[in-house]
Amino acid sequence: MEEPATSSEEDKTRHSADQITDLFRAEASILGEYSLPEFFERHPEIDKRLALVPLIVAELRRQESENQPLSPRRYFEHFSELAGHPDAWMILDSSREWLQAHEGPHWATAWQDDFPDLAQHFLESPRLEAQHDPIKGDLDNLQSGDRVMDFEIIKFIGEGAFGRVYLATELSLQRQCALKVTVDQGSEGQVLAKLSHGGIVDVYREHRISGRKLLAMRYIAGQSLLQWIASNVPNSDGGHIEGAVRLIIQVAQALGHAHVRGVLHRDIKPANILMDQAGNPLLSDFNVATAGESESRFTVGGTINYMSPEQLQAVCLNDVDAEYRIDTRSDIYSLGVVLLEVLTGRKTWSSTNTTNEQAAANELLASRLRSSPSGHIEFVGISPSLAAIVDKALSPDPDSRYRSAAELETDLKAWLDDRNNVYASNPSRAEWARRHVKHNRHRWIATVAIAAVILSATWIGRFSSNRSLAACDTIVASIHTLLTNRRIPQASEMLGEAKSQLRQSTIARWTQPERYSVLEQSLQQISGQLADLESKRFSSQFGEIVLREIHGQDSNGLSTLIKDTLGTYRVLTSPTWQQEAPYSGLEDTRKREIAERITELMLVAMLQSSANKTPSQTQIANVLKRLPREHQHFAVFN
Repeated sequence: MEEPATSSEEDKTRHSADQITDLFRAEASILGEYSLPEFFERHPEIDKRLALVPLIVAELRRQESENQPLSPRRYFEHFSELAGHPDAWMILDSSREWLQAHEGPHWATAWQDDFPDLAQHFLESPRLEAQHDPIKGDLDNLQSGDRVMDFEIIKFIGEGAFGRVYLATELSLQRQCALKVTVDQGSEGQVLAKLSHGGIVDVYREHRISGRKLLAMRYIAGQSLLQWIASNVPNSDGGHIEGAVRLIIQVAQALGHAHVRGVLHRDIKPANILMDQAGNPLLSDFNVATAGESESRFTVGGTINYMSPEQLQAVCLNDVDAEYRIDTRSDIYSLGVVLLEVLTGRKTWSSTNTTNEQAAANELLASRLRSSPSGHIEFVGISPSLAAIVDKALSPDPDSRYRSAAELETDLKAWLDDRNNVYASNPSRAEWARRHVKHNRHRWIATVAIAAVILSATWIGRFSSNRSLAACDTIVASIHTLLTNRRIPQASEMLGEAKSQLRQSTIARWTQPERYSVLEQSLQQISGQLADLESKRFSSQFGEIVLREIHGQDSNGLSTLIKDTLGTYRVLTSPTWQQEAPYSGLEDTRKREIAERITELMLVAMLQSSANKTPSQTQIANVLKRLPREHQHFAVFN
């Protein structure tokens, strides 16, 4: 009877080949010069016999993708156990292009002396025939049964601006793949090799032959998002909206994965989003994508109907300055166009000029710079909060868009959960109330019952409510006088008192609704005026601070100005300054802008007090306790 395996033996088999490869590459990126023998010595728990071949194959393919292919012989010299390894043929199979180029078409014969069993595997294989004659067919128009290197064509799938795509069999591994045949330019293969995400089409390998590039990718046996829209949206009564939002969330997650790794797609459109048989979307077609600062930022390509304004200017109108404004937010814009299309089934923008591309680009650019289109499109199921998300994604100004795919994903998930938008503006009170009641229906039933009891007691406070309304009327008149004389601080203080009086007269909302409504609107108008005046004053002060920093003016005067500027919103005196006027009267987008600038001023003041040295933990804590938790995520704080 066999003894049970020890825990160490179990540990040696618990890692998959992909996990081991990822671990090796992660450690190599940290340690620099890092060999496979060092890796196995560092990780005795990994079964060397199981992991050796996949690791070598992965390394050979990585070196090939970086245009630094190496001979597989070096690995056979380092690892004697490869001579009798049953999977060692995979190492040579992954290097056949290099072997044929450097050891000739009869390379397998040359290996026969040292590794007879291994070489015999290839000498007896019918696949070797394809190496002596790597092309059997017209590369510009391959037919079923044609062979190109290690691929046998099954059928033609489709054609795009950059080449033709075929369903093919990769003979060495006996698996189906999508084989894209294009001119030998661009870096789609290298870009895709940087990415590993379930929502992005996998790349298997890349070859160059006869002025063409062969890119073997995972074959998706489904439809494109363009076909999904055509079959699900036109006759929908709005029932597809939730499913459409879930699809875009998945695409946003894949796009975020690419962006974090420095990859811009630059051609997001429904035709470039494939749907697998389970209905999951996969981002594909990275023909014009760019990755990293080493590459040119400017890559000609894309689809003008889905381009952001800055991409239209750069690609179609030859605006070199616009080229440097293209970043992740341009991809967000294109995804916003796709989002609106999956919601409505309609092309968001199209040009009436079909003969002159530059004229069409000018027409599209003019329409996009005016505004986003969602407010002008009515469709069943698109609520105000969802329209606000589309509006933000399609803002003509990149600074007003979502800064990352993760932010767009957050708001779309909030919409699915009947929660308020986090980054986009929130809907009207009526919309909020409808969603709130839907989300808390049982609590509202109890509330209505309690309200019946409460209403019977409202008359008790009616007289005190009248006195509060009268006091509020008097204060409002005084505030108007103060605003006329530009006495902003005093007006701001009295506004708080007026709001307090109005809160004490809540019963008047039902007993004297017209009078209460007029006062409430007056206070809202005053709050907006104060917020606007204080915001302008703050912006002026902030601008002066920035200029003083640029010109290196005296730090004492700068410190005083920073303190006065923070005093505009009572940051240093009131822990609840964000809930008070004038800050509370700002629009949401303006609130965030002011909050970021206040955060920056707090940090500048802290650094000044530290004499430009590293601030202490106490100083950092002093800044943090005056700022809401969400401020810690601002880029300036990092």
